[in-house]
Amino acid sequence: MVQEDDWRLVGEALAQLGGSCQEILELRYFGDFSYNEISAESDSNENTVSSTFNKCKSKLETVMPDLFT
Repeated sequence: MVQEDDWRLVGEALAQLGGSCQEILELRYFGDFSYNEISAESDSNENTVSSTFNKCKSKLETVMPDLFT
């Protein structure tokens, strides 16, 4: 189970990424949006959203390696 400190670290890591990465990851993980819903929200192609999500998730994993091990 994720502790309060872990949530704070996730929030800080997302803020570090900023921009579209922060938006897409928050919508996907915390908003439970589908790629289609995110694409409509951001006026982007669904394939672009999927690709960007995967790249951003990798960036998040490098920023927060301890949380993902």
